[in-house]
Amino acid sequence: MVTIEMVKQWIKEQVAEYQKTNRIKLNGYDPFDLAQKYNEAIADAERYRWLRDNKHLDIWWSVDGPADRCENIDADVDEAMLGMRTQDLRPTDCRERLQAEGQAYPKSGCNACKKNVFQACPHETKQG
Repeated sequence: MVTIEMVKQWIKEQVAEYQKTNRIKLNGYDPFDLAQKYNEAIADAERYRWLRDNKHLDIWWSVDGPADRCENIDADVDEAMLGMRTQDLRPTDCRERLQAEGQAYPKSGCNACKKNVFQACPHETKQG
């Protein structure tokens, strides 16, 4: 049996949903597009979790290819993502980069920027 209170509650819920959708539209977003992207992200996360939790990825996953299989996919992915964020952007022949990597480097100046040892390296600020 439907009561007046149940109808009032249903109307309140519908109005709240409309107001939420209207706020999204006023901010320039399509609520249906957002819902679709949300559902796609949830499906991707579920797929990843299924692969990870059932140990399917640990069997063959590797950032460097099948010859270099990993022990833990989460750690491997995190390391790969971190490596992309901390990539050294200095030229390979930069004096400061060679020195930081422990390689032989020119003592009198930089071959990349043609600065001498007493001038500041312009590549230092570009480092990841």
